[in-house]
Amino acid sequence: MRTLSISDQNQMRRCGQALGKAVQVGDVLALTGALGTGKTFFVRALGEGMNLQEPVTSPTFALIQEYHGPIPLIHIDAYRLDDAAAAATLGLEEYFTRPAVFAVEWADRIAALLPEDRLEIYFEAPLPEQELRLLHLQAKGERAVALLETLERIVQHGQI
Repeated sequence: MRTLSISDQNQMRRCGQALGKAVQVGDVLALTGALGTGKTFFVRALGEGMNLQEPVTSPTFALIQEYHGPIPLIHIDAYRLDDAAAAATLGLEEYFTRPAVFAVEWADRIAALLPEDRLEIYFEAPLPEQELRLLHLQAKGERAVALLETLERIVQHGQI
């Protein structure tokens, strides 16, 4: 596991944008963390890095938002789902066969439906009244490992 210390929103934006430039079709980002820790903000920056045609918005009430760009982004917010069984009845599993990048907020609620190869990112706000965020990243699978290594190189070169 790798932990990134993100000092403010500008650094969070740069991190998301950098990851957006590195993602490929089929990549799955499984995002977890308490309300207000920056998951949607991060996905918005991811979309900027992916050069999407429209800005990412919070999908809480729509559950799934699709965005077009050089590589499509499917943004799933599982906050309102009780568990993977509820998500399965909606056909959510079928989305993961599409040629896109997937950003799944509240991924722990539907973990059983997620592809095994995924980059898990846990957002932590150790001092909620401050902007400091800790991103705990764990790669599960070959492609996720490659994506995490790319992000680590970007961090090492001071681009975040």
